Amino acid sequence: MSKPMRAPSRRGGGYQQELKRTLGSFQVFAISFAFISVAVGIFATFDEVLQTADRSGSGCGSSQP
Repeated sequence: MSKPMRAPSRRGGGYQQELKRTLGSFQVFAISFAFISVAVGIFATFDEVLQTADRSGSGCGSSQP
């Protein structure tokens, strides 16, 4: 008698597992650019709030005379 055929395993799927954890120069540039853009936006907005704030602090909520 011949041995029964085994069904292929679903875990491997016949492929070797591979996970690339390297970043190319463009990916590093894109991440840096995104971070710098957010940082510039935050600081620009913070400067605008400080310039236009009244005595209540940020101008939001109830202001005290």
